[in-house]
Amino acid sequence: MKICAVIITAYEAENYILDCLESLKKQKLSKGWKCEFYIGVDACKKTEQILKQHLVNFYIAKENVGTYVLSNSLLREAQNNNAKIFARFDSDDIAGEKFLYKGIKHADRTGFCRPNQIACDEDMNPISNKISPAHGSMFVRSDALEQLGGYYHYRVGCDTNFYRRAARLGFGGPFDKDSDVPFYYYRHHKTSLMKHSTMGKGTTYRRESWKQMKQEYFAGVNKIEPVTINLKFKKF
Repeated sequence: MKICAVIITAYEAENYILDCLESLKKQKLSKGWKCEFYIGVDACKKTEQILKQHLVNFYIAKENVGTYVLSNSLLREAQNNNAKIFARFDSDDIAGEKFLYKGIKHADRTGFCRPNQIACDEDMNPISNKISPAHGSMFVRSDALEQLGGYYHYRVGCDTNFYRRAARLGFGGPFDKDSDVPFYYYRHHKTSLMKHSTMGKGTTYRRESWKQMKQEYFAGVNKIEPVTINLKFKKF
């Protein structure tokens, strides 16, 4: 049985994460595949409590390290368990129909898959009919991840850099038809990182982080040594 490791990082996600998990756990996969969930709580007590109450297994960081360092750490755990595909998904979003089936299929064939997203308000009502490329979610095959290393350690913008490095290495590629593209519902809400006062869109931190990643990208850096931390596993 081949494993797709679903990587979910969670901070201040107590109002959303159960709906997120339900949308993923009800998905059907191709024969010969199974999903294993790697949920990481980024030192957030409220999110930890809601998962405990519902007997959901998770990993927890002692200190808040940001979604990308936590993602790297969860990816390492999944690599140790011989996952073939890694799917990163945000804890406040909702998977669309056949999201995992389509994403796994494309990543297994091409090495990488960037889904589409539909922007929604906090109650998951679509803001418009426009579908755009994902900001955050992705599927990557194990050999491709080995060549990429993982995410940079910055707290913002590292997913875009990951997408670009994957494309430069030749992973991914066109879908056979539009209906093959996996999609999900991207939730906009007041605690979103994009709206954060010091790390959100237009902030100095975001500009400087992206500047550094951009410089290294144009210098030819494709593989990075991912920053990781030790996580404690909570099993129920």
